[in-house]
Amino acid sequence: MLLLHAAEAFLAIFRGILFALLFNSAARWTRVKTGLPYSGVLAFSIIAPLTVLSRGVWLAAPAVSEQTARLVERVPEALRQLQGQLREWTWTKQAPRNRAIHFFSAARH
Repeated sequence: MLLLHAAEAFLAIFRGILFALLFNSAARWTRVKTGLPYSGVLAFSIIAPLTVLSRGVWLAAPAVSEQTARLVERVPEALRQLQGQLREWTWTKQAPRNRAIHFFSAARH
C-alpha cells in the first residue's frame, strides 16, 4: 500500500516537473520574441492553454451530453439483442446454467 502511494507521489512530482519545463520554455521563448517581462509571459503561457482547453470542453459538452443520452437509451435494446443472439448459439445452451445470459439479465436490473 505504501509503495502504491509512493508511486503516485513520484508520478505527481514528475508531471509537475514536466509542466514546469513546458511553461518555462514557452515563457522564455515568448519573452525573447516580445521583450515582455518574464512573469507576465509565464502567466500568459499558463492561462492561454487553460482558456483554450476550457472553451473546447464548453463547446463540446452539448454534443457529448446528447450522445450520452442516446447511448443510455440504446443500451437496454442492445442488451436484449445480445441476449437473444446468445440464446441461439449452441455453445451457450451447453454452458452450465447459461451464465452469460444470466449475467446480462442481471445487468438490466
